[in-house]
Order: sequence, then C-alpha cells, then structure tokens
Amino acid sequence: MPKDERDKKLYKAPYHEFIDIKIGKLKQYIIKNNVDLEKILKEHDEKRRGFINPVQFDYIMTQFCKVEEEDLKIFENFFDPSGTKQINYRELIAILEDPARISQVPVREMDYILSTGLKKENSN
Repeated sequence: MPKDERDKKLYKAPYHEFIDIKIGKLKQYIIKNNVDLEKILKEHDEKRRGFINPVQFDYIMTQFCKVEEEDLKIFENFFDPSGTKQINYRELIAILEDPARISQVPVREMDYILSTGLKKENSN
C-alpha cells in the first residue's frame, strides 16, 4: 500500500479557477518581459521528450519568470500529477496558449498540492 494514498488519486481539476489565476499571472509576466519560455524549456530538455526534472523547472521558473516559491510548488504538482519527478512543460505551454485546457489536466487533490508546497516552503 502506498505511503500516502492521496498520491494515487487522480481526477479532473475541480479548482481550475485557482490554477487559471496563477497561469494568468505567469502569462502576464512572460508577455510583459518578452520571455520565450517555450524556447528556454526546450533548451533544458536534452532528450526532447517534453519533460524536464523539478530542479530544471525550478531554475527556469524562478530565474526567467520570477515565480514565487509557493506558486512554484503548486505548478510542480499540477504539471506532474502522478509524482514522477518529470514536469510536462508541453502541457504548460499548451495551457498558456489556451487556458481552457486547465480543466483537462489530471491532478492530485488540491489540499495535497497546497500542503506539499507549504511543507517544502516551511522546512527551508
């Protein structure tokens, strides 16, 4: 049995408005500062599979997009819903282009996503 049963629970995002706000802020920053996020993400994807690891993701999002730590952890969990430690950046780019896709991404429970981000932030 998994250590945390919530890790296995995937379902459609019932809180798309929350993620939509976070994505909206990210999109505003990208446009305002002329950040070519897709190009930057692809440069870090050595295997060209559409995935990068959380360390690469953290670096890109903090250095190029100035994403705050709390939001960073929420994005990590949203774009890696099964906890594989691989961030699906193609999905991020698709959602930036079409925010309606947010509700199509399977995610962990919202309380898990938030508590994980807050736990990591509080442990620093």
